[in-house]
Amino acid sequence: MVVEESRRLPARLVVYRESPGRQVYSLTEGDAMFLRRASERGRWTAVLERMTLLFNSDRGPDATVDLDLILRASRRLSGTILYHDQFAGLTGYLRRLQFGEDYAVYVHESSLGEKGGVMELTLRVPALRRPLQWYDRRITRKARVVFTNSQRNRRVLDEAGVHALVAYPGCDPVDRLPPERERFILAVAVWERTKRPEVYAELARRSGVPVVLAGMWGRPQELESFRRQFGDRVRVTGAIPESELDRLSRAASLYVRFGYGERGPGQGGIQALGYGMPVLTNPQLAASEIITDGEDGFVVSDVEEAARRVAELFDSPQRLRAMSQAAWSRSRTLSWDAHVAAVRAGLSQF
Repeated sequence: MVVEESRRLPARLVVYRESPGRQVYSLTEGDAMFLRRASERGRWTAVLERMTLLFNSDRGPDATVDLDLILRASRRLSGTILYHDQFAGLTGYLRRLQFGEDYAVYVHESSLGEKGGVMELTLRVPALRRPLQWYDRRITRKARVVFTNSQRNRRVLDEAGVHALVAYPGCDPVDRLPPERERFILAVAVWERTKRPEVYAELARRSGVPVVLAGMWGRPQELESFRRQFGDRVRVTGAIPESELDRLSRAASLYVRFGYGERGPGQGGIQALGYGMPVLTNPQLAASEIITDGEDGFVVSDVEEAARRVAELFDSPQRLRAMSQAAWSRSRTLSWDAHVAAVRAGLSQF
């Protein structure tokens, strides 16, 4: 998302820390400014890794909130800045306190609300929920503009006294639909326990249709454990290049992604629509906001209903083609240009 925003607004992309294992897009110094390269570690990195794991135990050290870099950025950055997530937004908050500068923040997930969503589910120390909620309120309420990725998140923020603008993640719809599809279902995510990957293995078993789980895993040991237990039911790719994801997306007949505590739509579902894949989801994931049940996807209550829908769809090639066409048409309203137009309109308030 940030790469597409920086290219299309246009704006300079500032990367706090280059990930050694998760960078998918190729970025050069001309495209972005890196405050810390993958080969570097700060004096406080080890301590900050341990502190972050108290809040997010699933994604490992790579999810570390680099407070040292946030403080450094508050001395180096200025102007109209959109921070992606509340933790990067601390830079903007500090500059507001010091210099009176306004800032914008994009909320992907929030700890606010009666149930704190996936951020609460990943807390290793439950007592930290209230401090995390206090922090979320502080950063978002002081922002000049707040964006978020779903109507569900917008409602949660509104109840907390934060007015937010919805800017759904975007996609690049393919020029034409693939002439043929293969008989398998694709699911894409950064996989961790809160996404319940075992449900996809159960879907494959019940429907008789193969499932491919594509994408990196927060903890490599969980990937290997899952392969040992469910490798006979699903294919697990691990981290793959964009070229391989493109190939899988052009070949798969259906996309599936369920949500458990997440309030966003999931980037993969929107990209799937751009490839003409109908999207199968549940009401708990905000992908259900952007599809019409029975036309460009399905919204199901449980894995049993999901398996039934899958079996029916794969038994009707004509309906599968019609839903593929509808998914592709829907994606044109969710392009990256549409996303950036929403962001640009919001930033015009500065």
